Amino acid sequence: MTTAKTTRFLTAESSEGPEIQIPVATIEGANDGPTMLIVAGVHGSEYVGLEAVRRLHHTIDPAELSGRLITVPCFGLPAFYGFATHVNPIDGLNPGREFPGDPEGSFTQRAAHLLWTELVSQADIVVDVHGGDLEEELTEYVQVNLTGDDDVDNRSIDLARSFGFELLVTSPAPAEQPASGNLFAMAAAHGKAGVLTEAGSHGILDMELVDWYHDRLVDGVRGMGLLPGEAPEVEHRQLYRFGGSFAPVDGCWYPSVMEGDTVTAGQKVGEMRDVFGEHVCDVFVEEDAVVLGVMTIPGRPEGSMLIGYATVNA
Repeated sequence: MTTAKTTRFLTAESSEGPEIQIPVATIEGANDGPTMLIVAGVHGSEYVGLEAVRRLHHTIDPAELSGRLITVPCFGLPAFYGFATHVNPIDGLNPGREFPGDPEGSFTQRAAHLLWTELVSQADIVVDVHGGDLEEELTEYVQVNLTGDDDVDNRSIDLARSFGFELLVTSPAPAEQPASGNLFAMAAAHGKAGVLTEAGSHGILDMELVDWYHDRLVDGVRGMGLLPGEAPEVEHRQLYRFGGSFAPVDGCWYPSVMEGDTVTAGQKVGEMRDVFGEHVCDVFVEEDAVVLGVMTIPGRPEGSMLIGYATVNA
């Protein structure tokens, strides 16, 4: 097998004017093996994840690689350059909800379709790398959304364990698979081993955390057999369904918990105040859980997430 490192852009026309461009870096290994796709920048301001993935193309030696490693250092270039939180500023859509996309849809939907047809279709393994957007404080965790297919679910859980994150979330299989959703979940629904990884907060390019995240991603590549050796053994804390507490009214949010905290059902996790600073209501968590992320900006509209958590009990 010929070894090589290449970079290119996937391109397509959009309905909003600017051309869709998705940067792709590929390493062809010296030996046969699976194809692993690692995508960063579904949310373009999650810089720790972007930088960790960008490094992989430079640090992995194709002579040591079995199979093919495809990395996308930044899927959402409009958000990356537009300093946008969670959404593509061109069409206002959250790319994390739009896979496998639509070739006749808006910019985000067409970009998702382009990535899906050109790269996800080729992959055996899909890793959806996130890194803490501008308004959120996150702890590090890895997540698998179960599909109900034991073979797919076991491969995804093995993949998740190989990364060496302490917190492992396995969300239960839905009663009915949605038509669109997160990259990793939709990849698993289509038979791929698929996981989400999270590390980072506030879009801060924390270089020490980038180093750690890069090393965990290399562990995942090794754990899936693309690199020699074995991923290190890590004792995982098993968590379950992803949930959250949401703003009951428009107002200012003042949290009283931090990422990584363990909370119990009925516990106060913060309060809402009005724009004059007057107390409006307390906010409570409904389940025993570990806090995965806290929104740390005050202005939160009704219905928006305040904390994200994973339940302690299945």
